[in-house]
Amino acid sequence: MGVGMKAEEKEEEKEEEYVLPDLPEAPVFYPTMAEFQDPHRYIDSIREIGEKAGIIKIVPPKEWNSPFMIGKAPDDFQFQTCVQAVDQLRRRASPATKFLARLRAFHKLRSLNLPPETPVVDGRQVDLLALHKAVDSRGGMKSVDHAKKWGEIATEVKVGSKASSGGHTMTNGQRMREVFRAYLEKFGEALALGEKMDDEGEETFVKVRQRFSRMSAASGNAGEEGEDDAADTFGFGEGAFHTFGSFKKRADGFKDKWFGSWDRTVTDEDIEREYWRVVDGGDLMLRVEYGNDLDVQSHGSGFPTAANTPSDSPHASFVASPWNLNNLPLSDGSLLSYISPDGEISGVSAPWVYVGMLFASFCWHNEDNYLYSINYHHFGGGKTWYGVPGPSAHDFEKVFHEEVPELFEADPKLLFKLCTMITPKVLKSGWWQACSRCFRAVQERCIDNHDGQRRSD
Repeated sequence: MGVGMKAEEKEEEKEEEYVLPDLPEAPVFYPTMAEFQDPHRYIDSIREIGEKAGIIKIVPPKEWNSPFMIGKAPDDFQFQTCVQAVDQLRRRASPATKFLARLRAFHKLRSLNLPPETPVVDGRQVDLLALHKAVDSRGGMKSVDHAKKWGEIATEVKVGSKASSGGHTMTNGQRMREVFRAYLEKFGEALALGEKMDDEGEETFVKVRQRFSRMSAASGNAGEEGEDDAADTFGFGEGAFHTFGSFKKRADGFKDKWFGSWDRTVTDEDIEREYWRVVDGGDLMLRVEYGNDLDVQSHGSGFPTAANTPSDSPHASFVASPWNLNNLPLSDGSLLSYISPDGEISGVSAPWVYVGMLFASFCWHNEDNYLYSINYHHFGGGKTWYGVPGPSAHDFEKVFHEEVPELFEADPKLLFKLCTMITPKVLKSGWWQACSRCFRAVQERCIDNHDGQRRSD
């Protein structure tokens, strides 16, 4: 049995694989239970090693395995997400962003109703620029209809084979046709007639991270930046309201969709590679949701507390544990116990909860007032971190200025706002490599301990 192909059809081009830089791994420590009793003493014992890397990983002993309290009642933990424009973390005016601005301007000028949200097919956002190019390269919508190429287009823009819509199952090719008609048909027709499109301007995001101002804000000082400054700068837009359970379902669906066509196990390096391909490329419009800076006092903690753990619970000992992040900032030996004895500085003397999904980003920054920062991974897939030694902070900021000068020109307070990423590749070349290094760490819920046990990290 033979399979025929038209002579003019070309073999599908393989997407070029993003090459990750070869970074040294951050130091990893495995304290014994005896060493783990006093966090401040233990951290001081490894301080010199940690300072040389800027980031370390501590694997708790097998006897210490704090339960994840939010997971026990996932629908009780409610929060609002922010929306991160992943493709704009490095390149604000990406091709996808410019295209979306042109599309919005076109519909606004003609009083057409363009849905405000990015269309979703089979759980995944549709890249409207990629869809436009795919249809245009095949001669337009009528040609695609005639040749019955919508399924092929769905595959090209990385959408699966079937989806559910309004209770009826249809192919994703049909769904893609619906999206094209709603968002792009009239736009494509106008372009074909030679109409010139004007840009409406870049998307505006108004929620920026208010770091470096939290300690001064607690004492009544407005700090480095205020809401008026934030309104005109790039940041993260407001997202949907979720419970932990609904967000997990959304995050799992998004990850399954992104890697659904892969025929092998997805590794941390695969995720890292895909992330930087989007951030560095800037040609794929990608939005993800992220629950960040969630105050434990109003949302609840992932650790056992007096509020979520009865005194007769088998987990009650963790309520007073010095490694419980609700206790660590105010414990004996911490300067924060003098500065904020009642834990009134949210995110500094009282912890924040973060709920992320695939490609959600906690961007490059220097820690608040150059304090140490600690993050405990309660649940979910691995998180990849990058760090540079503290003494290299000034040089790192110089690299940042050299890499994205146009962004600093637009916003001199850029590094305060945790909304910009540059690839560690730039830290593996030039003068930076001669004076310092960038370290990498993958933080996981469970890893192989030195004694063969699978332990929390």
